[in-house]
Amino acid sequence: MAAPDDAPATTTGPTASDCLAQAQRHLSEGRLREAQALGERAQQLTRRSADLRGEAAAVLLMAQAELMGSNVRQAWRSSRSAAQLFRRAADEAGEARALALNANACSTLGHGEEALEVALRSTALADRSGDLRLRVLSHNYLAVALMWNADFDAADAAFERTCALAVGLGDDLTARWQPLGNRCTSELFRQFGRRHLQGEAISLERLEQLLEPARALGPLRQGAMLNGASPVIAMLIAEWLEGFAACWSGRLEPARRHLQRSFERVRQLRYSPWLHATVMWLRSEIAWAAGQWEEASQAANEMIAIATLVESESLAVRGHELAAQVYAAQGLHHQAVDELMALRRREQAIRAESLAHRKQVLQESLLLSSR
Repeated sequence: MAAPDDAPATTTGPTASDCLAQAQRHLSEGRLREAQALGERAQQLTRRSADLRGEAAAVLLMAQAELMGSNVRQAWRSSRSAAQLFRRAADEAGEARALALNANACSTLGHGEEALEVALRSTALADRSGDLRLRVLSHNYLAVALMWNADFDAADAAFERTCALAVGLGDDLTARWQPLGNRCTSELFRQFGRRHLQGEAISLERLEQLLEPARALGPLRQGAMLNGASPVIAMLIAEWLEGFAACWSGRLEPARRHLQRSFERVRQLRYSPWLHATVMWLRSEIAWAAGQWEEASQAANEMIAIATLVESESLAVRGHELAAQVYAAQGLHHQAVDELMALRRREQAIRAESLAHRKQVLQESLLLSSR
């Protein structure tokens, strides 16, 4: 018997929730294209049902895939859209999560002031949520924003607070390690900046002190990062940090072993290609310490090229600073000046893009407030 014309339509195929759950699994496995496709399907389904919270979750998942795939500018746009959708749905926890990702994208693009503003909004919302993991995530990216702004004392204090919060995550060791590792990275950047700007010798005492609690957590073989990424990333960054500590203390053979293991971790990952740029940084430092000038210069330039390709402007800036130091150490002052000029041009371009972004955000805010 045929159904009457006014009978409710039946639906077949996966629901939006099914799509998002499967997309999240793909994301954790590094299968970014599959995750993106399912996120798009979930967005279509949630729009049909006027499910704002579901649509926001779909857009945020796509933003995560974009950031992991180093499509950083699109991740910035998508995470902003997700935050706006969560706000309309009155979901403060979701908005905090989207803003944390947006702050990370801003930091990667070198948009320091915007990163701080967004991260502060994220932490305020996360603290109201009562979700400990979300609070750790948001506070971690606030500290990261301070780090990339070279406000190292404030970053260290923010990381200290985040690490104290993260203790509550218990056996979730990879998530607990993340702010510890980032705190060590911040100290590494501090020392690198002092050498670049003041010509000071590297001081390892503080870095070694900060590495101890990170080492104490033991092997990072299971559990996801705070943003759901693979623990392989934590293992890679741990090797990278140990490589720098060994290199800067003159222990070049251990440093080369850490470098080799870092390359092996990069090959394990099917996403986050920005990590390859950081490994080239370590390679350049080791070659410099060994007096292998051609390799040091080549690795620094590869760092810049990779960082540019994967839209990591913050790392590209450090690459120019590194290349200038390497040339200056060889007495190649013309090449060093050329590198500093390239750095200046990049910083001007970053500033222009950052101002354009902030103008767009202001216009959107004014439009919303006028409705």
